[in-house]
Amino acid sequence: MGHLVLAVLQVEDAAAALQRMVEMSGDPLVVADATKLVVSQRLVRKLCTRYSREEPPGDELLEWARSAAESGGLDWATASKRFRSATGCPECMNTGYRGRNVIAEALEVTPGIRAALRERAATGRLRAVAIEQGMISFSAHGILKASPGFTTLGEIARHSGSSFV
Repeated sequence: MGHLVLAVLQVEDAAAALQRMVEMSGDPLVVADATKLVVSQRLVRKLCTRYSREEPPGDELLEWARSAAESGGLDWATASKRFRSATGCPECMNTGYRGRNVIAEALEVTPGIRAALRERAATGRLRAVAIEQGMISFSAHGILKASPGFTTLGEIARHSGSSFV
């Protein structure tokens, strides 16, 4: 019989949380065997539904989105790409945003992740293995939220540590 433990760690993403747990315990075998799932989340601003407008992003931001989607486990070719921009109205106090929405990534500790942890793999390698095994990254999940117009690509880039904003 196991235990459900919920904890908060101040880290960049789910792979970094695994690394931090290894640092705290000192033994990657313990983390590899005791952890089943790591979920990491961020809140992004939601577009005001009243006056946002469909508007293609600039080429540089669109190229960032394509690269982030593909490296984050999302098939860029099938994304809707109906991006919108914030306009603002009295209801959103002219910010163009109203409310928040979550972007998240869930890293399942699979046999491949366990093996990488036992080998003391770096955070980047853990992330790569997780994406190879089906994880969708923060950026890719955000692009999924931005492509039908729930938020903007700029907002996703801002929360992904990009220099576009």
